[in-house]
Amino acid sequence: MKKIIWTPFFLVIVLAIMTACSDADETNTELSQKELVEQFYNTLYSINQENLETYLSEEYKEHQITANFSIRGLRSYARNRVRTNSDHKITIHRIIEEEDFVFLHVEETFGDERIARGELFRLQDRRIVEHWGNLQSHPETTPNGNTMFDGASVDYTATSGRKFKEVFRKKDEEMFNELDYSIVEETRHTTYEQHNPFIGNGREQLKDWFDYIRADGASFNVENKIIIAEGDFIVQLNHFIVHPGQTQEAMNEKVFDLLRVRADGKTDAHWDIIESLNGANEELVF
Repeated sequence: MKKIIWTPFFLVIVLAIMTACSDADETNTELSQKELVEQFYNTLYSINQENLETYLSEEYKEHQITANFSIRGLRSYARNRVRTNSDHKITIHRIIEEEDFVFLHVEETFGDERIARGELFRLQDRRIVEHWGNLQSHPETTPNGNTMFDGASVDYTATSGRKFKEVFRKKDEEMFNELDYSIVEETRHTTYEQHNPFIGNGREQLKDWFDYIRADGASFNVENKIIIAEGDFIVQLNHFIVHPGQTQEAMNEKVFDLLRVRADGKTDAHWDIIESLNGANEELVF
């Protein structure tokens, strides 16, 4: 039987590792869920990704397509983006939390690239147990004059998001699936501020879109998968399918929709991050 020789040098290394892990665990218990997720995300998009595993549950599930549905793939994906772009920068514009979910609305920049990211995390026992991620390139110009990031911040003192969350879950599915503009009028202000990079401001833009889809013989099939709210914001993770028409092409997308909801139950601003499934397994994506 071989004996393990515990040299002083080896003991120092083991103790250093144990101390680092212990310190990280203690830090995690001191942080709020928002702080924990934000710290994890900044660590993920760093060169060393130090102690990244201390944030994660052993039952962790990855839903990001570009991460190949694994934490190993996510680490490699993020590390490569940082290592190959010396000017890589992550800016978190909005953080929204409800129960065990935390959502980050993120701007990623490097070189001439500007990318919108939606990052949704589910936590359990102060560990991240699940992650969904979307990314979409930002065009140079938009028809509404807005970016995918600017506009209102979250008013955490408001209660309109959670008050009307279930209304928007139901109404938004009906609105798209039935191409019902009356629901747009019921749930959107006339001054509806649009941050989708391809649609103009005003709720009438949705009427024009619905009229085109109907006349073209195309249709939508929208299903909400997850919805959370905090303050005056609602975040939806939706599965958005476009059935083709005469000119409209087929689409199969996962979409993060952010809505600012006013006290009257109507939304006056919308942001989204859209990513094609590109043939990915829907069970893994959602």
